[in-house]
Amino acid sequence: MLESFTSDKDVVQCRIDQIVELDETGRRAFEHCCKNQSKVKRNFDKSSRNRMFSNNDMVLLWDRRNEKPGNHGKFDSLWLGTYIIKEAAGQNSYHLSTLNGEPLELPVNGQQLKLFYKENI
Repeated sequence: MLESFTSDKDVVQCRIDQIVELDETGRRAFEHCCKNQSKVKRNFDKSSRNRMFSNNDMVLLWDRRNEKPGNHGKFDSLWLGTYIIKEAAGQNSYHLSTLNGEPLELPVNGQQLKLFYKENI
């Protein structure tokens, strides 16, 4: 009986060691994931530029639905409407409204906007 108790103790200790090793592996994987995410963010921030708009600026909105080749013709515009910036919704995001004053539901990222220059006629 003493031998079976010792072997049960060994089995329990082996299982505890496996759980500890699994926990350490999970922590290393989490740290690796965090490092990769910070690298991706750093590379994205290098290539992206924040655009600063002020209230009542007239802007055009990028048409995401037609950006892929085949979804638009050669001379089709990839910019939507003329919108007015009502207010900043956060860092590089803005609330827009149409020229009639109807607000858009969601805020828009500043990278999807460009200034609209009204030509003098």
